Parts: sequence; structure tokens; C-alpha cells
Amino acid sequence: MNYLASLFSVIISTSFIVLSSQQLSLAKSTVAINNGRVTPRALKNTENGRPSVPPDIGNPQRPRGGAGSAYERPPVPDDVGNPSRSSGGAGRDDCPVVETAISSIVPDDTQLGGYTIAENPTIWIYTPYALNIVDPDTGLSNLAVLRLETLSYEEIYQAAITVPVETPGIIGIPLPDDAPDLEIGETYRWYVRVFCNTTEPRGQAAAASGWIQRVDPGTFAPENLWYDRLTEAGTRLQANPNDSEARSHWNELLEFVDVEGIEDAPVIP
Repeated sequence: MNYLASLFSVIISTSFIVLSSQQLSLAKSTVAINNGRVTPRALKNTENGRPSVPPDIGNPQRPRGGAGSAYERPPVPDDVGNPSRSSGGAGRDDCPVVETAISSIVPDDTQLGGYTIAENPTIWIYTPYALNIVDPDTGLSNLAVLRLETLSYEEIYQAAITVPVETPGIIGIPLPDDAPDLEIGETYRWYVRVFCNTTEPRGQAAAASGWIQRVDPGTFAPENLWYDRLTEAGTRLQANPNDSEARSHWNELLEFVDVEGIEDAPVIP
């Protein structure tokens, strides 16, 4: 009997020593020595060696445009098709070859368009060409035309853009007062075509395009109204070209536009 009691005591003591050793090893695995300081070390998932992730965090998305993003992607109408950000160039028109083509300033993830609450909104494009500046030697210039049509290609409005633009840059083109007001809930396509080295707008043209829909105020949050947000930021920058805050807000919006070479383009009044 004394022999069995002694053997049982030895087994219990050995188990306690092994358990204590395992607990000490686990405790050491959760801390690290860093310049003499004891700092926590993340417990790792034993299956893949990565930190454990809580099961209920969902699928957060990395924000675009920084904190308080200037624009949020709204739903896209089903019938906008696939407008082209730019067309022409590469010898298919009379315009010179340029590094950055004429381009619509609209987000890529909305199939090149957006919303407005304005009856006569402003369209924004990047033009690599001077416009309406007559060459004194040849009498020729680059002429631009704005066209607005329904999704079934019915023309709503077309007119020449007569504002002189002396250098490449981003310009805003307001729909003029004589253009029909956009109807609420209707989606339109717009085009800006540039005819180079000519005296009248005909022949092949370099072009930018996009879609636009007017909605009731309150249909979307202000951050969803691309044309209105862009016009607000562009008008502010035109009036204050050296305002760093205005430039920062404008650049936040340009992050949604996948056109290389326009980051530092001037916003021409």
C-alpha cells in the first residue's frame, strides 16, 4: 500500500511539472522582447500562421479618395451601353498625335457617366488641343462641337463650342440656356468632337463622350452626383488656382478618372 501511494504521488508531480512547462511555453509565445520592453505578440492561427480574424467583421473596403471621400459610386442605369472615353487620333482624324488624347472627365466604374440635379449641367473634358485659336498664317483653327442625344440616338441639341482655349487642359462646357432642359429620370449621351486644322467642323474628329442623367434632389446623396461635385470643385479651382485645398479636393475626384497625364493639367476658366 505504501508503495502504491508513493508511485501515485510521483505520477501527479510529474504531470504538474509537464503542464507547468507547457503553460510557461504558451505564455512566452504571446510576448516578445523589444529593446528591453515586453510587448504583446499576436496569437497565430495554427493552420496558416496568420493572425486570427474575428468571424463577424464582414468585408470592409479600402476607401477611395481619402477620408470624407468627395464621390461615392451610385447605381448605373441598365441601358447606358458602353460609351467611349475618347476616340479618333492615330491618323483617323486631322488632329496631331498627342500623348494624352481628348478625354471625358467621368468615373470609370460608372461606365463613363453620372448624375446631376441641374437642368443645364456642365460637361467636363480634357482637351490636348487649343480651341478656336486661328493660325494667322493658315487661317485654320481647331473647332469643337457639343452634341446631346437620347439613348436611341435622337439628337436633342448640337452647337459649336466658341470659347477660346489657348492651351491644353481641362475645361467645363455648360449646356447653354438655349439647350433643352434635361428631363428628370431620362438618360442622355453627350459627345464633344474636335475638328483640327479647319475652317468648319466637318470630316473626321477626335471625340470624348459619356452619359448623364438628371434626378430629383434627394434621390442620391450629394456625394453621388458626379457632375455637380465636379463642377463645384472645378469652379472653385478656376477661381482660386493657387488654393491648395481646392486643388486637393479636385485631385481627389480625379482619382476616380482613369486617364494618365491629367493629374497636373490646368483647369481652364
